[in-house]
Amino acid sequence: ICHWNAKFRDDMEKILTCSRQDTFFTDGTRNRIVVFKSCFPNNMLVSDGTAPGDPDDCAKTLANAQAAYRAILPYLERNPATLFVAFTAPPLVRPIQYKKDKIIEALKVFTGRPDTLDKIGRRARFFNNWLKDAEHGWLHGYARKNVVVFDYYDILTDYGKSDWTAYPSRAGQDSHPNSEGNTRAARAFVPFLNQALHRFIHG
Repeated sequence: ICHWNAKFRDDMEKILTCSRQDTFFTDGTRNRIVVFKSCFPNNMLVSDGTAPGDPDDCAKTLANAQAAYRAILPYLERNPATLFVAFTAPPLVRPIQYKKDKIIEALKVFTGRPDTLDKIGRRARFFNNWLKDAEHGWLHGYARKNVVVFDYYDILTDYGKSDWTAYPSRAGQDSHPNSEGNTRAARAFVPFLNQALHRFIHG
């Protein structure tokens, strides 16, 4: 998340002309849809942080994550001919005991006080809800129709049954979503994208 500000600020032309991640169109083609996401470690928000946060600070705090997304909106607004689709980061596996002990110890060092896994889970839920909330969250007051948020996090938590992944891989030890989770997400994403594109074109 802490890389979004520099990437969209400095490399927008590359983003709009990129083909398949690391090659570029040579015939004048420009992307009309740009999908971007962060990976699951970005949901390990270890503290609330201090508002307004720093968009370029890679310390995983709620304030910094919110600052990063706020920082990129002006760059997206300057490109009204492109639909930008932000994915919320997929959820984490709830740590088992030996990982839990290490995480809690690291939190004490980082924040100067202990935090709990329940607080971390709730903080991730709060952040991803904020991202998708067009009325009160990230897109509050944003007038254009060229930015939408697909809530990958919520789908993979089985729509709020937990703040942690319901579809882990590797026998429940890996936060990468398994095939069932990604199939569910794909089935939700296709109609979501169709609706977002219709709204973008006609809105």
